[in-house]
Amino acid sequence: MHVVISQISAWLTLRHFIVTLSVVASGVNISGIIPQLRTMLTARSSRGQSPVGWTLAATCSGSLLFVNAVGYHAFVLAGGNFMSLSGCLTAATLARHFRHEGPVPAEALEALQDAPAEVISELPTVELEALTESVLEEHHRRTGETLAEETVTEMPTHEFQALAEVVLEEQDRRADLARLSLARC
Repeated sequence: MHVVISQISAWLTLRHFIVTLSVVASGVNISGIIPQLRTMLTARSSRGQSPVGWTLAATCSGSLLFVNAVGYHAFVLAGGNFMSLSGCLTAATLARHFRHEGPVPAEALEALQDAPAEVISELPTVELEALTESVLEEHHRRTGETLAEETVTEMPTHEFQALAEVVLEEQDRRADLARLSLARC
């Protein structure tokens, strides 16, 4: 009898350890997803995020949800897997949405022309990337030099704003020329 009790007690201890470890793993998993979602939503960009990777993570979470709910009837663990699955599917959807979202509207770039320096430093990632790319292209067109993106993104805000204004003025000039040429036709 003593042997049976010691085996049951060892089994319960191991089972409690596994359940505790699984709950902690679910918590860590969910706490890793939430900052990624928050970053994508605030930056309105999926830079560095893979919809396929998030879909694979969702597949894994869905599989664990099935095993825990149906196989082990461990509904607490299945709840963590469900939250993880929801987070992964949301991240995959956001990554796909922001990847296929169109370029920055011209109105947003024009609004920067009169924007104070603080506004430019608070631009969402997508708009800042588009503006940086435009500044790099304009600098190359004017000088023939190719600047590294880091050069532009690390320059003081007032210099970046001055270059952005030049880019916007050039875009306005090109748009005016295009309208004139269409009017002549």
